[in-house]
Amino acid sequence: LGVVNRWYSSESLAWEAGISYGESKVKDYDETGTGIGLGINALFYVDPTMGGFHFTIGLGVSSSLDEKIEGVKQELATFGVGIGIDVSDEFTIEAGWSTHITEPYEGYLSDLNDDINTSGFGIAVKVRL
Repeated sequence: LGVVNRWYSSESLAWEAGISYGESKVKDYDETGTGIGLGINALFYVDPTMGGFHFTIGLGVSSSLDEKIEGVKQELATFGVGIGIDVSDEFTIEAGWSTHITEPYEGYLSDLNDDINTSGFGIAVKVRL
């Protein structure tokens, strides 16, 4: 869930900056986490006559809202890519993949950084008011 501001720098390039809140679940475990994030995305419109079809690429930072655990970083930098379509001037659907670009563990847990892959896939529905 989030708030996004979009602006266009040309007919084929738009930018989005946003703040979001999210929850995640650890695969195969009954553990969940919550966090907030800030991000900026570039939207590349392949052909402006194709009805709003675009590719996205972005960077972000996220911070856990959960209790601090020794050896686990509270903040992570992320990278993501995706595709989307502007159904109308007010409605967009996007699908994307993201992963962390900073290591999630530090200190005595830093050896785990070699054995972990944190990535996610998501679908976003954006309504512009």
